[in-house]
Amino acid sequence: MIASHKSAGQLYHKLEFLADMGLTTEDANISTVIKKMGEHRSEEGLFQLPMNIPVHSAARGRPVGLGVV
Repeated sequence: MIASHKSAGQLYHKLEFLADMGLTTEDANISTVIKKMGEHRSEEGLFQLPMNIPVHSAARGRPVGLGVV
């Protein structure tokens, strides 16, 4: 679950680091990760991250997923 989008431990930051190092979708296991990520895109094309919305939250009943550019 996302506690902060700024956390260096988030998967998308790790993937960005690997891309900066030169890894591509041709490298071992990266294509598998990219395929999994592609399964969780919004209608706008943004990658979505899972999140839990508390029952008592005003956001209850809204789409569950946080778009990430």
